[in-house]
Amino acid sequence: MHQGDTAMDDIDVMSAPAPSPPTERAVRELARYRGAPAVTSLVVDIDGRRRPRRSDLAPVLGQLERAVLDQAGALGPDALAAAEADLARIQGWLAGDHDLRRLRALVLFSGATNGLFAPWGLAVPVVDEAVVDTVPALDQLWEALHRYPPAVVVLVDRRQSRFVRVHAGEATEIDGPIDVPPRRVDTDVELGSFERFTAEAARRHVRRVVDALARVVGPAPHERLVLSGPAEVVAEVRAELPIPMARLVAGVVGVPVTAPPADVAAAATGVLGAVRHQERSALLGDLAERAGRGSGARTGIDAVLAAVSDERVGVLFVRAGLHAPGARCSTCGRLVAGTAPPPACPRCGGRLAPVPDVVRHAVADVLAQGGGLEICTEPSLDDMGGIGAIERFTLHAQPATKEV
Repeated sequence: MHQGDTAMDDIDVMSAPAPSPPTERAVRELARYRGAPAVTSLVVDIDGRRRPRRSDLAPVLGQLERAVLDQAGALGPDALAAAEADLARIQGWLAGDHDLRRLRALVLFSGATNGLFAPWGLAVPVVDEAVVDTVPALDQLWEALHRYPPAVVVLVDRRQSRFVRVHAGEATEIDGPIDVPPRRVDTDVELGSFERFTAEAARRHVRRVVDALARVVGPAPHERLVLSGPAEVVAEVRAELPIPMARLVAGVVGVPVTAPPADVAAAATGVLGAVRHQERSALLGDLAERAGRGSGARTGIDAVLAAVSDERVGVLFVRAGLHAPGARCSTCGRLVAGTAPPPACPRCGGRLAPVPDVVRHAVADVLAQGGGLEICTEPSLDDMGGIGAIERFTLHAQPATKEV
């Protein structure tokens, strides 16, 4: 990144490494955590373009800490004592010498009474958030990991090539084949033959690039491919790609083959963002179609919570910023929405314990169950109550044939 674009670019190299980015598996493991009496989740924007100095974070952290104490106080003295211990642990960690220059966000989870502490760093922006609940707040973290599909950017020209793997804002560089084009003075080939000789050398270079790319993406490629280079070279690369790889090409960007990895990742963002939007729109369309025929989908808070409690959710759709109070059964875990839930669990008759946000609990449950999550801003979800679910056992079923 350019000077001024990194988080906290005014500080020296720190003695401790930067907190690692989370993996999807790690987030799902965290989703299984249940805090007793509470777990504190803190999401902090440390983007150097908005907050270039550590001193800029002091008022933000103060506001987040006050929010933690207010929420914990509303949950009772035990939760308040746990939150105070969490804040002490978080403050101690933040005071350490961590290298935060390349990061744009910190996401920290602490359950001090149960030994949980998970500090993670993100290379994508977030919104400041503080949450105290019995489950961690995972929606922003999951969305950050899935804001753009993982991709490999192929940078190629007639002489050299590079691959940059891009995921969740992180860019990892992989060397590609380099071939020096033949020069007329170095050969004894006649002029017309030399032109053919040069063209064949260029084709060999492209084939070598495609062969190297196949090794990078593996035998079952799933990452999107973004191509960059002169138009004629990009066209030749496309023509050489095997069909499974060709289907994964998301688009073309215009960065030099020598561009820094961060610039490559930034250039690919527009292409990958469009792909992600198309994927989510298709899923929302599938949700609406299934809900419309009354099979394979649930919409509305009550129906979705029932599906979550029955472990039937394949993909959960939640409008960004949606919250709803409710309760959870202490016996079977059933979630029930409403400020005045029934006196007993509708499924098993067990005691219902109030929770601040059943949507947050539904997100944690679905991720722990192995389901997918889509945090949406599309208005089409508002027509379905801001929350919906495609059922787990219908994800790959064929749509019903409409009668003519």
